[in-house]
Amino acid sequence: MKRKRNSGNLHITLRGLVFYLLLVWLFLTQSKRMNPLTKKNIINDTGLKVFHLLQTSGFSAAMAKLLTAQAAHETGNFTSKIFKENNNLFGMKLPKKRKTTATGERYGHAVFKNIADSIQDYKIYNKVLNYLPEYTTVDTFVQTLVQKNYFEANPEEYKKGMNFFYNLYFVNNG
Repeated sequence: MKRKRNSGNLHITLRGLVFYLLLVWLFLTQSKRMNPLTKKNIINDTGLKVFHLLQTSGFSAAMAKLLTAQAAHETGNFTSKIFKENNNLFGMKLPKKRKTTATGERYGHAVFKNIADSIQDYKIYNKVLNYLPEYTTVDTFVQTLVQKNYFEANPEEYKKGMNFFYNLYFVNNG
């Protein structure tokens, strides 16, 4: 009598394992695509570093909070290509007339050696445009940005984005 081999079960097991691994892989890759806000809902070390750098650069705690929220909004919570490759926190363009700390231009935006230089350039920009030294709310800050033609986006959407990050970093988490 011939002995039956059990290789069929092994084949099914390997097939099942491959299928399971494929499902896990699909879930992991698709879940990242399905929820693009996942990275935006996380307080990250870069945001906290930016907040502290803003304070050491002379901004008050209240102003540093607003500027951190602005930078987080401008960079998709510090994940954008312009931020990562240019160290550009605020989406600044390379200025043609004013003094700058930028070292060049890439992707139509200023390039900085580091984020501290990006903050210093933003301080220069604010001084040249005569921004008030202090703002108390996202609303008044965005209203001033609109008046100074800082951005081309919808003001309500910009305000909504800044409020989201302000709350994420400073209201819901101290």
